[in-house]
Amino acid sequence: MIDAGIAALQDEITARGNELYGWRVPGFEPIHDDIRTPPSSVPAPVPSNVTRGAMCVVAAPQGSRFVTLDAQGQYRYTRNGALTIVDGTVMTLEHRPLLGYMPGATTIGRLRLPMLDRIITPRQQLHVARDGSVSYDREVLDPRSGLQQIQRQRLGVIALARFPAGSEPVSLGTYERAPLGIEPYIATPGTHGFEELLPDRLDRGGIDLQRALLHLQTAYERFDALLAERDIAQKNLGTAMDLVK
Repeated sequence: MIDAGIAALQDEITARGNELYGWRVPGFEPIHDDIRTPPSSVPAPVPSNVTRGAMCVVAAPQGSRFVTLDAQGQYRYTRNGALTIVDGTVMTLEHRPLLGYMPGATTIGRLRLPMLDRIITPRQQLHVARDGSVSYDREVLDPRSGLQQIQRQRLGVIALARFPAGSEPVSLGTYERAPLGIEPYIATPGTHGFEELLPDRLDRGGIDLQRALLHLQTAYERFDALLAERDIAQKNLGTAMDLVK
């Protein structure tokens, strides 16, 4: 049977290791506050292992997040703006739908291409402007020349979420959920106090790498020390049993 203290340290080492792994993931937020640092954005490297497969990359302004859905249809929030199109729907690279406002809509929802464009343009190119406007390139036939041409078509506007002062979303790694009883304010970039988006930039997440390494090392040292203490205790117990015999 595993000692409760050893099991707890094993869980901590796993969590600390996952945070280090997530350091390279755009928008990754740590679970432990002791390694958290204010996120910042950097020019998106092209090509890059963290943007491979993305059609466009954009960073959310400070204090705001993109809105997505998890597998159960619950709102989740992220600062990872590496985006693509899957089956006609704008998605994050983890294949979670990015939410926004379709033309004429007053509530947020999935940003989806019309069915006809999904059929006639199997390989769309995605574009995101500073004001959150999302557009895509579609192929059209020039009736005069009979040649295929590229036409840019507006799809909708990305939604941003901002949490009330003094409240922070709960980290789930790359994604976050709202604290219990707290609902974020949602609007579009450049409106209602939201700053505009930063195209062609990546969010570096909120991890202090040096502190993360230090805390992982400390967790390993505590684990080794606890194992050594248990071994000594077992040897002492064995010696005592031998004397009783």
